Amino acid sequence: MISVEHKKEIRDYLLSKKLPLDILMELEDHFLTQIDTLRIQNISFKNAFDEVKQIWKEDLKLEKAYNGKEIAVFVKDTKDKEMVKIFRKSFFVFLMMNAVVFMLCMLLEKEVFSEILPVLIMVLTSIPAIHFLRYINNFNYVHQFKKIKLNIFHSSNAIIILGGAFQPFLLGKYGKIGLQIYKGFEQNSLTGILSLIIFSGCVGLYSYGFFIQMAFMKSLRKMKLYLSTFNL
Repeated sequence: MISVEHKKEIRDYLLSKKLPLDILMELEDHFLTQIDTLRIQNISFKNAFDEVKQIWKEDLKLEKAYNGKEIAVFVKDTKDKEMVKIFRKSFFVFLMMNAVVFMLCMLLEKEVFSEILPVLIMVLTSIPAIHFLRYINNFNYVHQFKKIKLNIFHSSNAIIILGGAFQPFLLGKYGKIGLQIYKGFEQNSLTGILSLIIFSGCVGLYSYGFFIQMAFMKSLRKMKLYLSTFNL
């Protein structure tokens, strides 16, 4: 059985590797299990801990991230995989939005389309902001942990949230974009096609932010009990 002091030693070591708490929680469990397994063989805690540190040496090695800050290899690899999954989801939204707009152009008159599109844009791009406001207490929970990130999704989409909140003020401009998109399909104009790409790209960007929010919340729910053991 690993003592409280030894558990603190393990946690302090993992904290020194600049791990976000969701990754730290996972690795702490691995460390405890592996150290316990070694101690069954009558190996001292110190030797068992040193051996497990060697096992994780390469994964916990610090390297420069894209923003120039140091990050553990394991964290970088995990975050990259999760962000690729989120990108795929948002790219799917991008493709679906192009298909929906195309169908609406084929089914609706120009005037009706130009009136519906701004409302559609406002609804879709405001979802991240609405979601943020609904769970604002959970998102503000991060302020209790100023010395460390809660999870790999921590603070990834503030600009997207704010952009979504300001969508109602842009309805007039989106009406003009709607006309340009319609003409793009009607007359095969380059301006219309580019307007469609920009529009669906913005929707894809906001959906990317929304999926990050969802991942943040999912991770936070799993961590609530674990977070109660921290005093950072």
